[in-house]
Amino acid sequence: MKKICLIMLNIRTAQDYRKNLYSIFGNSVTIDILSFNDYSKEKVSDVDLFLLHNNYLLKEVDFPLELPMGVPVVDIRLDFNYRSLQILEEFPQGTRAIYASASEGFTNEGLSRLLQIGMDNIEWIPFSSSRSWYSDVDVLITPGEPQILPDELKSRYPLVDIGARSLAPHVIDEIIEGLNLEFVRNWSNYKDYVTQFPLRNQRDNDLIDTSLEVRQGIEALSEILDEGVVTVNEFGKIISFNQKAAEALKVVADDVIGKTAWDFSEEIFGGLKDFKDTGAIPMHREISRGKERLDFHFHPLIKEGVYRGTLILIHVKQNDDPGFRQIMNLGHRGKYRFADIIGDRMRPLVDQAQKMAGIDAAVLITGETGTGKELFASSIHNASPRSRYPFVAVNCSSLPESLMESELFGYEEGSFTGARKNGRVGLFELANGGTLFLDEIEVMSSHMQCSILRALQEHEIMRLGGNRLLPVNVRVIACSNVDLQELVHRGEFRKDLYYRLSALQLRLPPLRSRGDDVLQLAEHRIRAEGYHYILSDELKQMFTRLCCDGNVRQLYNCLDFFCCLGKPVIEADDYPYEPELKEPVGETAPEDFILRLLYRAFREHLNLGRKGIAREAENKGQFLTEAQIRRILKQLEERGMVAVNKGRGGSRITEKGIRYCEEHSAGS
Repeated sequence: MKKICLIMLNIRTAQDYRKNLYSIFGNSVTIDILSFNDYSKEKVSDVDLFLLHNNYLLKEVDFPLELPMGVPVVDIRLDFNYRSLQILEEFPQGTRAIYASASEGFTNEGLSRLLQIGMDNIEWIPFSSSRSWYSDVDVLITPGEPQILPDELKSRYPLVDIGARSLAPHVIDEIIEGLNLEFVRNWSNYKDYVTQFPLRNQRDNDLIDTSLEVRQGIEALSEILDEGVVTVNEFGKIISFNQKAAEALKVVADDVIGKTAWDFSEEIFGGLKDFKDTGAIPMHREISRGKERLDFHFHPLIKEGVYRGTLILIHVKQNDDPGFRQIMNLGHRGKYRFADIIGDRMRPLVDQAQKMAGIDAAVLITGETGTGKELFASSIHNASPRSRYPFVAVNCSSLPESLMESELFGYEEGSFTGARKNGRVGLFELANGGTLFLDEIEVMSSHMQCSILRALQEHEIMRLGGNRLLPVNVRVIACSNVDLQELVHRGEFRKDLYYRLSALQLRLPPLRSRGDDVLQLAEHRIRAEGYHYILSDELKQMFTRLCCDGNVRQLYNCLDFFCCLGKPVIEADDYPYEPELKEPVGETAPEDFILRLLYRAFREHLNLGRKGIAREAENKGQFLTEAQIRRILKQLEERGMVAVNKGRGGSRITEKGIRYCEEHSAGS
């Protein structure tokens, strides 16, 4: 008998989930419930699977759980059953409804699912406890949580409870996989349960193939409700078109959904038509219409190399924002673009960063000094809908603690001795509409971390010595040359701020892991600076094995130094530092490399996940992204060489993989 541990904030809700699970799994499982406060490793020593809410919905809760290694973890996701949806279908088109769930995270998640299913006969208004007034509302709707709504609202508008959401079918499937209980799928209880839930957009069921990847794209609405959002499936059919998009393009959404995108507008969506022939989707398109400029950012949705559709974000800009030119004349512009990033090994990261550019969320870039963090930050800004607005960069380590607050948030006249008359605008205000780049953010004190967190949460600041809250619309890109997650574990960096900053993450490789990129960088620098020398073959070979602590910056310093020598050919002996060379690693295939890492972990009784594999590869001079590692692990699993555990359990080598490594030990 398998044992499941439910870890929840709300024990009553957990009891409902346990009842659902027992109705499906019967006596094949036992289910324990723990609150976050009662959790301890001793209480879960014999657990086979953990079930808990994912970090996104709980990111404002402090729950430093140390789960046992190797035990599958399944995130709880909820869904609406047909009975709830039938209630919603009865509302006439254009009904304005406030939707309220247990938290803002649950509210946004629920609305995303309703829009995905096709419940757009209702104009949804997400409930927020921080919002003091609602107008022009027809009804209040809640999934079994009427207590969330204040009495004042319930006295003004009718309340409809559509019933609590239940565990989504894919959660049940993940539990089955994690516990290896495949026989449950043949039980009538399982089949009865999963058929209670919709799998497709009801209105377009016969027209549109709403694959999982496209549905995930639509769920992104919870984060970008202020943007126009259009989703196109793999056949070019428009399957979602929100109100913001309709307003931006001056059309009625219902008239557009179901049409082929390029038939609707060749000017906007023509690039999607070309995708079938060229294999390339346009990342950005800009169209001017009168005083407005429309920015379109295209995000292909791809799973296992198969194109599943495209998510398009639409941002409307005014061509003549007051005060904009004055701020830009101060020099707050992004200097670099993606075309400035040199090296074949960086192509996957550039592709990833281009996708991030169009998503208006915070970005955390990590990497050693000199790896190009500001280069990527500036490129992301220039490829984003905010590109016309300021890019304000600040190195946090260059600001004394006593000045950091006034520099970031500004100050009012007379707030301290020496303050300027009329006060001073802070960097958050200077970056309004654009991007604020915070370099070396790890040096911030806990007080400043708290101030930054509030600015990101509330989108408003208060100047030093002031009493007015000033709204700011800023995207933050933060950089660090240390592992912020490790600082969080040590209590040296706020967990809540880390989750705010790391909505999108980019890890840059050191130069020693980039192979022949070092030669491409050297040749580019020599051409760009007009240097009249060449590098000897011996020096080129040395460069490919060089461990530069300063990375690209150190490489460029060497090339600048060579110019001073006045020699036509630069030899290895001319290198100005004591060279530290890495051992040659040969041409080991990534699949073989990862398999041998897992074999070594098996021999040393270690648990190795994707991040651990990435770190080990980097130390050996191979840079592999987590997406590449995930794909390779899947290929090895299909060959029976490894077993990939769900959740945080890591991966382990199988008997077949062990035999392979031992039989080919001569090549290790």
